[in-house]
Amino acid sequence: MSNKEEQLIIVMDREFGSGAKRIADILGMQLQIPVFEKNILQKLGVSHHDDVQDLYYEDDGTSWSVGKKKMKINGEKHEEDNLMEADLAAKEFGMIHRLASAGESFIIIGHCAEEVLRDFDCVVSIFVTADDEFKLARVMQEENLTLEQAITKMKRHNWKRKNYHDSYSENKWGYSTNYDLCIASDKLGLAKSAIFILEYLELRFLHQVSYHLNKPKEDYHIQATLEESVLESEEKIRHQFEQAQNNEKQENKTE
Repeated sequence: MSNKEEQLIIVMDREFGSGAKRIADILGMQLQIPVFEKNILQKLGVSHHDDVQDLYYEDDGTSWSVGKKKMKINGEKHEEDNLMEADLAAKEFGMIHRLASAGESFIIIGHCAEEVLRDFDCVVSIFVTADDEFKLARVMQEENLTLEQAITKMKRHNWKRKNYHDSYSENKWGYSTNYDLCIASDKLGLAKSAIFILEYLELRFLHQVSYHLNKPKEDYHIQATLEESVLESEEKIRHQFEQAQNNEKQENKTE
């Protein structure tokens, strides 16, 4: 049940490996509001590529006006693929806007949400960054990649996010002036970064935050477990990355 007086929307964008999804999950658990990322597609009935094609050919037009994306694949323009992606993006933007218009509270990661929801007073926009060492250590650990593979993947994903965002938004991806708050997650770690963001939210939206924080917490144990697992994971990742760096230095000295 939605209530616009208590409505709170957090929109986040992020660099690959910065841990924004973990931060969002902690905030979502604390505030007891849903977190949308890729799972926004499930609300549109999309679970695999065929669903995207079926959605594209629905005869209801787009629900949101977006810029036409110009993208090259293997050196050639694929007009139909571009139009299909633009149509899907329009439907996603339309759904996000409808959720907000209905008075729902939620956290949305990516999807140009700071642009789509810029006219809502209850929105806080956040960009999460981190130093390369922190991001690479997380990517290597969580995806079992070498340093070289992690660097390649991080560059590719950041390029995709920037390209997607800047194709449909007037503002540029990652520019600090386009967000209410920019945070380097490596400075505090993920769990403490979530606490910092929560304190910022309280300063701006005390009534809404108090309402969500004071709702009965049925999953308090899950919340505590999540925060502990994040802290343990960060310490483990940092230690393993430092160990790998030391081993590489020793090998270079031997050579």
